[in-house]
Amino acid sequence: MCNQDCSSRGFDNNSYYFLSNNLAQDYIFSTTSTSDKILILSKEHNPYILDSRVILPAGYTLQIGSGVVIVGEWDDSYLQVEGNLEINGTVDDPVYFTSARDKTVQDWYLSGLPSRLEVGEATPGDWGLIIVKPGGTMQADYTNFFYGGQTYRTGSCFSCFTENVIRNEGGHVILNNSNFDKLFVKDDYNNGTDSYILNGGNLEVNNSNFNNGYRAILSNKDTHVSVSNNKFSNFSFDSVSPVNVQDAILDKWENNVFENNKINNISLPTLNISEDYTLTTDYNDVYFNGINVSAGAIMTIMPGVNINLNENTWLKVEGSLQAIGTENNHISICPNQPKCSGLWFSNSQNNILSYVDIRNGGYHSNHTYPYLYLNYYSSLWLVNSQLAINNSSIMDSRRPSGFGICGVNSDLDIINSEFGWSADYPPPKYSNWIDGGIKINGGSLHLDNDTFLMMNYAVDASQGGEVTSENMSSTNFIDMYDVKYSLPNNIFSF
Repeated sequence: MCNQDCSSRGFDNNSYYFLSNNLAQDYIFSTTSTSDKILILSKEHNPYILDSRVILPAGYTLQIGSGVVIVGEWDDSYLQVEGNLEINGTVDDPVYFTSARDKTVQDWYLSGLPSRLEVGEATPGDWGLIIVKPGGTMQADYTNFFYGGQTYRTGSCFSCFTENVIRNEGGHVILNNSNFDKLFVKDDYNNGTDSYILNGGNLEVNNSNFNNGYRAILSNKDTHVSVSNNKFSNFSFDSVSPVNVQDAILDKWENNVFENNKINNISLPTLNISEDYTLTTDYNDVYFNGINVSAGAIMTIMPGVNINLNENTWLKVEGSLQAIGTENNHISICPNQPKCSGLWFSNSQNNILSYVDIRNGGYHSNHTYPYLYLNYYSSLWLVNSQLAINNSSIMDSRRPSGFGICGVNSDLDIINSEFGWSADYPPPKYSNWIDGGIKINGGSLHLDNDTFLMMNYAVDASQGGEVTSENMSSTNFIDMYDVKYSLPNNIFSF
């Protein structure tokens, strides 16, 4: 395995296998027909002891076989990967990166090591981390990462420290069926990088469990990340989500479970849809930094889906939106966000909202009005678009100067739906405030048995547009201010 006495390192000769220094200089790597230089670790030589700084250089591969146990010699022990790290645990025989005092694996009785590793209980921070450098790769299957995360210095400045277990500085990391627990990571420094996994390159995490601590995954701006079928439990810090990938490029997000955390939701980056796409309940616990449906693409939203948008971000549709809930399983847009921009249809046709509830919309900034010459707040905007709505509600939009829908040169067909506010203003309230249901500028609007609550203008078509209605009477207008139904006032026949 190596061209030196692997147990010499200044300790008694207890036949320990050490990983130390530059592995290419101190260990014998086999050469294959493809000229790969490979070092294989097998469980027969457990435990392997990780020195304070171990380098796997570019052009070299370290293969860790099933059942291998690697423990830190020091609390700052770390492995720096510039080549290829392959960790090949199995469901019945996983690999461990853990503390030398972790008796749940085996009581090694590692005499001759630093005294701190001979006595006492295993403690978070008993070893450091794995660092993957640009060009380096790491693939781990069925691997348990326990008791790591000791503070690591990233530079010479006062606060140049971080706490990670896997620190990807520009490589490619794939983790499958792995466990992260009993780790040291906490919020010690103000650099905002403390997390079990810090991603600065490409990251894929599948079928893994993260338990207890400050934060599980943090992915930097413009990095790639894929997160599927994982469980995040017992993360207990205020205002810190277990996962932060808001500024990354999200390649995949699927079937992730958040359980018993202080915050059981996360913010995802903008979802850009350029081909037909179906949004499922997998996304119910996330906040999108916007959703864009490109021209030619169809976005389908399944029954029971909750879409949460961060403040000042839109679900913008230039393609087509098919949001079709059921009577017993509505679709909800912005159910948990007190300030949501809402939906924006631009040059978009063949759109349907059926059994859809939109709440708390209209909170867009002044420079993001979809139509600059119609400066009202609205939960739902249409510009040169078409939309059919049935059995839906648009309630509690931003006010005053707020509407449920603003349409410009667009066609609307609305059946059995509800617009308005669930409660009156707290005083004072001024008579010149405009609170409305639907405002159009050109185009057409057809109403059929729709209800308007707590507003002064159900429909404002004073800037033009054709309005038709059926099954509408005074009973469809509830708690109207000054009993003003529409502009102009002859839209309705009663």
